[in-house]
Amino acid sequence: MESILSIKEVKKVYKDGTCALKGISLEVPKGCIYGLLGPNGAGKTTLISIMTTLLSKTEGKVYVDGIDLDNAPDTIRKLIGVTFQESINERDLTGMEILISHGALYGMRAGEVAKRTEDMLNMMGLSDVANKYVNTYSGGMRRRLEIIKGMMTEPTVLFLDEPTLGLDPQSRHQIWNFLKEIKKKGTTIFVTSHYIDEIERNADHVAFIDRGKVIEQGVPSTLTDKYSKLNSEGKSTLEDIFLYFIEHSKGGTIE
Repeated sequence: MESILSIKEVKKVYKDGTCALKGISLEVPKGCIYGLLGPNGAGKTTLISIMTTLLSKTEGKVYVDGIDLDNAPDTIRKLIGVTFQESINERDLTGMEILISHGALYGMRAGEVAKRTEDMLNMMGLSDVANKYVNTYSGGMRRRLEIIKGMMTEPTVLFLDEPTLGLDPQSRHQIWNFLKEIKKKGTTIFVTSHYIDEIERNADHVAFIDRGKVIEQGVPSTLTDKYSKLNSEGKSTLEDIFLYFIEHSKGGTIE
């Protein structure tokens, strides 16, 4: 299966000596939803920041659609979209105004911006509030608008850091339906989440990291079969596996 993201032995050591990533290697298949799971401080956001060119790595290689991040970071920026945990700050603008401004910032033509904005708002169920100020939006609406921003340039890969954090079940369900729709159109989605049940239901591939190391990866159903004995009923969930790893992981290895 062709990889759209290839991460090879990526390390990150900060100036104070903190080693956030200790040699991460991942292959992300093209056109999939890829879930990255790990406790707070495991290195998830650090890894996404490196892959999206926002943070330098100490060692290793990153390739996006075959392009070497070290040689062509500007080219990679044109291929990706990214949404971090922070909510939209432009509360005194309407949703439509924010998206039009974002598209213009990336050099999209006016007609292209208008069409893309209309399509994304319809798909995400925000058409009715497009001309309302964002300060009137619910938390779920703002998160959906953030994801639309990340999709405005039709990225090859969309990175999402905790896209449903703190949202009610209905909003979470709406966001995942949207993500599965854009996956059908060919976008690869790389997502972190603390809602492990969501990843189990929606991701095609998953990796567990702890203390800056990959401790397991694979197809969710394959992993739950592999670790079925963790549950007394003989059928483990990804959450069972996650809790087992966190309890037994010592510096990125399982004891």
